[in-house]
Amino acid sequence: LSMVLDASPLGFGGVLLINGRLFSFFADIVTNDDENILNTQGGTDKGQQVWEALCLLIALRLWRDVWMARRSLLCVRSDNIAALTMLSKLKAKGPRAIIARELAMLYSTSSFEPHIAEHIPGVMNGVADSLSRLSDPSNKYHIPAVLKNVTRSAVPRRTRAWYVALNPR
Repeated sequence: LSMVLDASPLGFGGVLLINGRLFSFFADIVTNDDENILNTQGGTDKGQQVWEALCLLIALRLWRDVWMARRSLLCVRSDNIAALTMLSKLKAKGPRAIIARELAMLYSTSSFEPHIAEHIPGVMNGVADSLSRLSDPSNKYHIPAVLKNVTRSAVPRRTRAWYVALNPR
């Protein structure tokens, strides 16, 4: 299993590959809920580290039935080293600390956790990058043609209730 992920100041995108074949993809925008809950402004590069980390959490939650269901080698690929480090160590400061706690909670409900976090250069991340920029006002980004026959996964709304660590039971 492999996830290739990217975030922009405006949104998130990722693809899931199983045995090297495109299986699913997602694209979503940075919402007002994201900005308020994570106390980070969207639309500027100042929140980039937060959005990259949130993109990892979105993907792992979205496709948890695939990677949690069986022992498998899961490789999470991103062009953001800070987000990959957080994924491996489950530690972060500031708004990303919420996301690190969420990842820890997610791992605790799984029999298996992701085994590999791999940095890929930005130029190699073209499909995920395009998906993360679909809401760019320039309208120059589109769903890449390679995803024409691939299932698009619906991303749930990320209200405060979406965050397990913010809602102790």
